[in-house]
Amino acid sequence: MSHYVNSCVIGGYLVKRPDLKETQGGDPVCNFKVALNPPHRDEADYIDCVAWREAARSLHAYADKGQQITVTGEIETQNWKDRKGTIHKSTRVVVGKFSLGTRPRTAEAHVRKPIPRLPESRVEK
Repeated sequence: MSHYVNSCVIGGYLVKRPDLKETQGGDPVCNFKVALNPPHRDEADYIDCVAWREAARSLHAYADKGQQITVTGEIETQNWKDRKGTIHKSTRVVVGKFSLGTRPRTAEAHVRKPIPRLPESRVEK
């Protein structure tokens, strides 16, 4: 009897707005990256993900750059040879489910709020 478990959950922020494409067979596909910011490190990890069909359509319609996302899926590893014959390997998460969090407030992110003025009665003269 074989033992097979391939499940992962990642939570982070979308690096850019997911692009929707179609395969030659007409299936919608959406490739995107999730940035994970571990609290104990200064650098982020960038995880490649792929969503197919309805999940791809939904991601393209509702997701935006910088938005929080939680992805549940399976790890997939791909191998290929380049023109020189060098073998390359890449790993990505194939999306089973996802949930989106809050959208970034880019208009407010870089604007400093004004300091409130004290009432005239409290200002020293």
